[in-house]
Amino acid sequence: MAAQKWLNPKCKGRLPRGSMGLPIIGETIPFFSPHFFYGIPPFISKRMTKYGSVFKTSLVGNLVAVSGHSVLNQYIFKEEGKSVYCSYTDSALKDYGRTKLISVPWGLSQVP
Repeated sequence: MAAQKWLNPKCKGRLPRGSMGLPIIGETIPFFSPHFFYGIPPFISKRMTKYGSVFKTSLVGNLVAVSGHSVLNQYIFKEEGKSVYCSYTDSALKDYGRTKLISVPWGLSQVP
């Protein structure tokens, strides 16, 4: 029963396809595994192949939707705070503050 709730969380609206990984840690370990900085990280590319360019997963104890679709990502960045609401994990807010992480001066590509 608990496993079924974990694998199929309740939400408003529809979630994209994807894997929730293990309870509590989700897919955090494979997400943060080392990889080369060239191209799309293996964690993302494997799931995009399996589930499509938008998929759900669980990272650092939070349910997240990941987009590898360039047009959708452009729309999200353009419309943040208007028609799109982006939320961040508690750990990201603790590390980077409560400002918009997308609009920090050094950009997302340089997040340490």
